[in-house]
Amino acid sequence: MRRLFLLAAVILIACQAVGSLSPLSTPTARPSPTVFPTPPQLTLTPTPTLTPTPIPEEGFSIRLHPDGPLYVGDQVSIEVISPEDGDLEEKNVQIRVDGSVSDDLGSSGFGEYGIGGRLQATFNWVWDTNDLASGDYLIEFSVQPDGPEWIETVSLLPALEVPRPETVARWETIVIECCQVHFISTNSNGTRKYYA
Repeated sequence: MRRLFLLAAVILIACQAVGSLSPLSTPTARPSPTVFPTPPQLTLTPTPTLTPTPIPEEGFSIRLHPDGPLYVGDQVSIEVISPEDGDLEEKNVQIRVDGSVSDDLGSSGFGEYGIGGRLQATFNWVWDTNDLASGDYLIEFSVQPDGPEWIETVSLLPALEVPRPETVARWETIVIECCQVHFISTNSNGTRKYYA
């Protein structure tokens, strides 16, 4: 109703302004100033705001593997990467999937990882999505013993939407001098995606 009143007031003001112009006026003639009525003060009723999903504590980052969209049937690995100045070597992360059936994915301590030795907690193949329905899932992260805690929303797409050549992909592992490398191999065209 307030919007209709405001719209009617604007149209009335515009009509008054147009009506005050004379088509026969000369360039030297000055129209008398138009007095516009003061528009009524609108009182806005605040609408309730939705609480956003908490985001990771400042500086933490989460990586899910396989990279890209996740599909029902994926074996998901999770990395929780510490902030650069984080003092977390004596702490660990507890991960839990909250859903119709809550699933405790376990706990992992922070340790040096990768070529640069970044501090992270690593969960290899920790979430088996074979028996799940497609949709959104809430994953709860809790750094123990003193926090922080946060929730991430992860989407699983239907298994029927997995694109080729991923439908024939499989995990493989090789061991080299420095480390163990886990990668996905596909048979269809011999391409490989590497996830270390």
